[in-house]
Amino acid sequence: MRAVLDRLQTAHKKGSIIRELLRQKGHSKKKIVIDFSSPNIAKPFHVGNLRSTIIGRYVDYLLRSAGHEVTSINYLGDWGSQIGLMVRGFREFVDDSVWNDADPVKRLKLLRDTYVRSATLAQTDERYARESREVFARMEAQKSDEHWPIWQQASEISRQHLNNFYAMLNVRFDRWDCESAHVTAAKEMVDQLIERRIAERREDGLCVVHSVVNSVDTNASSSSSDLYALLRKADNSTLYLTRELAAIFDRRRRYDADEYLYVVENGQRLHFEQLKLVLRRMGEGELAEKVGHVNFGHVMGMSTRAGRVELVDDLLDAGVRLANDVILHSHSVKVAKEEDVKSVAFQLALSAIIANDLKRRRASDYEFSFERAFNFKDDSGPMIQMKHARLCGIERRNREEFGDFETSWVDYPLEESDVGKELMKRLSLFEPALEESLSQLQPCTVVVYAFQLARLSASALKPLRVIGQPKEIAVPRLFILSLTRKVLAECLIALGLTPLEEM
Repeated sequence: MRAVLDRLQTAHKKGSIIRELLRQKGHSKKKIVIDFSSPNIAKPFHVGNLRSTIIGRYVDYLLRSAGHEVTSINYLGDWGSQIGLMVRGFREFVDDSVWNDADPVKRLKLLRDTYVRSATLAQTDERYARESREVFARMEAQKSDEHWPIWQQASEISRQHLNNFYAMLNVRFDRWDCESAHVTAAKEMVDQLIERRIAERREDGLCVVHSVVNSVDTNASSSSSDLYALLRKADNSTLYLTRELAAIFDRRRRYDADEYLYVVENGQRLHFEQLKLVLRRMGEGELAEKVGHVNFGHVMGMSTRAGRVELVDDLLDAGVRLANDVILHSHSVKVAKEEDVKSVAFQLALSAIIANDLKRRRASDYEFSFERAFNFKDDSGPMIQMKHARLCGIERRNREEFGDFETSWVDYPLEESDVGKELMKRLSLFEPALEESLSQLQPCTVVVYAFQLARLSASALKPLRVIGQPKEIAVPRLFILSLTRKVLAECLIALGLTPLEEM
């Protein structure tokens, strides 16, 4: 056990326990491209985008920690049928004088509201829906110059908002890409596939690729015999799949990676089957095998005291209000400095949302409730933060008396109490939890581990009392509690959270 504790402490001294433990395993280094978040412009950032963002960031962090060469991409949905709806709606519903006088935040809200209004109208008004499709077809054919300024402004405003939003969530990408950048290549690719007779143009004008299961197509699944992929609409405009194909060839040229991971909801399974189908029909079976779908389930509803929400901005606002209420009225949660209340409340809100999301297996559907996510007595992100802050307080109060206990602990016997042994055993299980999380790309393994460690640390505080104990008892106890705090901090950081030191 002493060797395990020393291994954790040594890893901490080198800067990151997670990084050092994973890299010591000697994983074969890979080049990995990971695509996550990937929202649509001029549309609200909803809970599905949030799931992709926080799962993708965790997977990105773990892969980099293991020593892989990772490139993260945010692939913006700035093209497609929704652009036709947005542009058509802008012409129909937005007054130029209101638009020109609005600041960027109000303009973004105008764009969002306009898209929702336009999409809703298109569901019941076939003429309007047809005109919206025609707008997009003209834009893709580059025959609609009057619509380009709207699209360009929508793209710029959305990017500015997303940059601010990602900074708030502490999310970074190595590269921003967008669908519109691959339209020309997608068109050329479809023409080549028709010429090679891999794709066919049907009588209704649609361009499709059918699956073929034979001795050559050995990588096709047994269930894919009736699968087909639609690549171009009757009006000759491209589809999301077409642009995705062009994008992955661009990524191969840029990165020549071993894996191309996409953090996308369960509902996109068919999309990736079709993507691989076309790649295999093109003779790109090796590239198809490198495509990985890091799938996740659906959030069936996010409820707050004010009702259900779908937009992440509203969700964060509700979380911060609840956190402020907890800080003001809870006996167990206090913030020493008034100027820190805002930042602590925000971190508590993030902790509640993120830990509640990542505590279950990715593919699971779930319903979110702040009442459960903010319960300090149960498994929750705020509970981990509170236990971490209390352990920080113990270190601060005892460091002056016991000095460099991280070094001197080796001169004393290990803690012999049952709870001390149980805490040390739990610390020894951190490395296996990391390995399992990495092998399955499942954040829940580390989140559940952090819950267990945090709860155990709370029950250990009284039996492992430090104040008033002789040095040979106090130092080993303080070291174990300090190491527990460090591991909890690593778990929080892996989730994209800032560990709170006072609360």
